[in-house]
Amino acid sequence: MTEFLKVFSDMATSFGPKLTLCLLIIGGIVYTIHTILKNYSSTIQKYLEEKLSASVKEHSKALVHRKNITPKINKELNLLAEEIGADRALLFEFSNGNSNLVGLPFLYHTATSEVIKAGNAPMAHHFQKVNTSILASLFEHLEHKGYFYTADIAESKDSFASLYYMLQPEDIKSLLLYAIYGVDDTIGFVMVASTGDKTFTREDTLPKVACTSQIISSLLNFDRIQDK
Repeated sequence: MTEFLKVFSDMATSFGPKLTLCLLIIGGIVYTIHTILKNYSSTIQKYLEEKLSASVKEHSKALVHRKNITPKINKELNLLAEEIGADRALLFEFSNGNSNLVGLPFLYHTATSEVIKAGNAPMAHHFQKVNTSILASLFEHLEHKGYFYTADIAESKDSFASLYYMLQPEDIKSLLLYAIYGVDDTIGFVMVASTGDKTFTREDTLPKVACTSQIISSLLNFDRIQDK
């Protein structure tokens, strides 16, 4: 304290009391700002590190959850296909990623699980990250009604041409899609289909597909439902 008073006295002698006081105030402000910024920077860094760590943990948790539910989903699809006599059953999930030049994100649908009867080639690999705009009219119908059914895919050639030409090489005959809902929105759909000349009816198929879709929805949404 004595040294500070001596410094103040010497400055006052050289610059005058008012100027000395102003210089001390300015110096105090600069020191305070420097201290705040230094501590603030450390606080931000600590906060970012904590957020990154939480994000990594959440991602790892999600990966484990995905790994655990995949065989359960396949089991449900297999049981469904056997019950209704379908030749294939698939789960499609919606996802986003990347965006156009004005920042509007793209929306895709991807086949994430598939079961097939012997004699049918898998087709899930043909439906990876397909832009939903290609089947916009179909998804609008699915969003509005909750399901889409046709006894013969050829009947949809005019109303849903893109769907017909995408599935026609797979020898699809009867087809039923049923929407899967998350906590807030549609997150995908279950698809069951017959091939060749075999068909199934909406009355026999729809309730069973709806039941399986609810089970799959609960598997996909387990953590989010718990959080709610």
